Amino acid sequence: MKIGGQENLYYEIETRASTLWLPEEQMNDEWLRPLASQEEFDEALAVLRSVPQPLGNNSYKRRGHIMTIRAGDMPAVVAALLRDLWARRMAKKSLSMIEENILRHLTECFLTEWSLLTGLELEAASREFDALLRAGRKQAKRGTEA
Repeated sequence: MKIGGQENLYYEIETRASTLWLPEEQMNDEWLRPLASQEEFDEALAVLRSVPQPLGNNSYKRRGHIMTIRAGDMPAVVAALLRDLWARRMAKKSLSMIEENILRHLTECFLTEWSLLTGLELEAASREFDALLRAGRKQAKRGTEA
């Protein structure tokens, strides 16, 4: 792209809401990361189906932990947070509005990346995502009943 008579390399990034043009020199880990590999996503899927870990009842500590995880983090890190937030919600423990928004946003990012990586339709990825989370919760229930 030429701006002010000078040619620069930009990456075009399309979202549902807009199109962004990011200069090549701003392409770093703070802004973007490459699409995860199949192996990285396989690890994330294994995390989703594993036993959820409690996030604790102190909302400030929970929020601090949650805020350290971003959509740009590796899929396994995001998957662990999604698994644990989902399990907390399913256990009828309330999520704050911030936690609900983060759960929704990270789920959307996770499913979109999974869909791009595998070619799965978003709806199919969403169904499989739910099934993996239910499997982890079922495994946790079996462990507490034993």
